[in-house]
Amino acid sequence: MKAFELTAGGRAQRAPGGEILKTELAERELSRVKAFEKTKLYDLAASVPLVAFYGWGVWTISLDVAGRFQALADGGSPLGIIGIVSQALTVLVSGVLLTLLLARRVPKAKASGLMPRFAAVMGTFAGVTFSFIPLAPLPLFVSIITMAPVIVGTLATIIVALWLGRQFSIMPEARRLVVAGPYARVRHPLYLCEEIALFGIALQHLLPWALIVFACQFTLQLVRMRYEEEVLTSAFPEYTAYAARTPRLIPGIY
Repeated sequence: MKAFELTAGGRAQRAPGGEILKTELAERELSRVKAFEKTKLYDLAASVPLVAFYGWGVWTISLDVAGRFQALADGGSPLGIIGIVSQALTVLVSGVLLTLLLARRVPKAKASGLMPRFAAVMGTFAGVTFSFIPLAPLPLFVSIITMAPVIVGTLATIIVALWLGRQFSIMPEARRLVVAGPYARVRHPLYLCEEIALFGIALQHLLPWALIVFACQFTLQLVRMRYEEEVLTSAFPEYTAYAARTPRLIPGIY
């Protein structure tokens, strides 16, 4: 197929086949890109910002735990134990999520558009805002009470994340359908556990801003759930029946 042909006057002009050739080359390149997007290498590359974030979190919070432990050993307040436990659990859950990001399967389907990604990122990292809000000077007994949902929610988050295993994702994606274990009780047990922990953190601040942050983050998570369910429904036809018999977030209520 020639891109040019000679006219009667001897001048070269572009033949229609040249445009066809360009189109074919563009289609081939697009096919290569789409094929690459389905590889593990692409998935790892896409997860680099998240891996960096969780890796940085594990490192910095580990240093904070060491500092808190030293302060407690030097005669600090017994309340320091609560902070150590909370931060140590944060390191543990961050390490689990970091590992799952690296080991997860290649997605079978993904949500398209900006809004699903925005809801996923903001829903995941809005909780970081709590670190900029000062903690309230609570009595020891009240501090222990508010720590209970944090510890329970964080431990449950680790258990559910390990159960989800290589199907874990931050963005609305479908890898393999998980309907057993905690997912037989509700469709989004991981988010439920995270919200329990964040609610306890919000209580530790006792400020309107903390409750506003929690309400906004929870709203984003609800939006995120709907996008995830759309992807799962398109990838797994059996998800419709699963969703019909399984509550979204709270057994018997929602």
